[in-house]
Amino acid sequence: MATLTSLTNTGGGIQATGSVHPLGNNQTSWYRLYHCADGTDTNPAYAGGWLHIRTPYPATNEAGGIGWNPNILEVVGFHTYEGGYTHDFKAILNNSGYGDNTWYGSQIRVNDGNTSPVVYQSAVAYGSYKRVCIAVPKVGCCCVGWIWIRFWNNVGYRADYPWATVGRANNTAFY
Repeated sequence: MATLTSLTNTGGGIQATGSVHPLGNNQTSWYRLYHCADGTDTNPAYAGGWLHIRTPYPATNEAGGIGWNPNILEVVGFHTYEGGYTHDFKAILNNSGYGDNTWYGSQIRVNDGNTSPVVYQSAVAYGSYKRVCIAVPKVGCCCVGWIWIRFWNNVGYRADYPWATVGRANNTAFY
């Protein structure tokens, strides 16, 4: 059993008998998506493409959404065998909290990957709510790759609508 000698150093290995950071308190569990999405705009004729992801997470204030309650969207993953595109970013999600649901969700505050992701609010409602959507670059083929997504801020996981992906040639809002 390790002896904690300071906040930054330990002597020996570390053993935990419970969760260090229990899921559900401040973060959702990770949701994994395959990076290959069908789409007419993602064929090999294009130099690149974009994977658009519609999350089940409401991007509006209705029914306990994110109005005046900033959240963090975290995305990690890779695309292509050699990791040609790596994703490792966090975005702040928020809206005005008023009936107009003014969207403030496109702020990518931390980006340690080699891509320029886009976070947007869906243009139409799915299951009565506009949803948080993401676009990340990919190569034109359906090469191997995975993305893991989670949300922060003790808001609970929203599973009232399914996840969806589609491939497109650009990063402009699809959903």
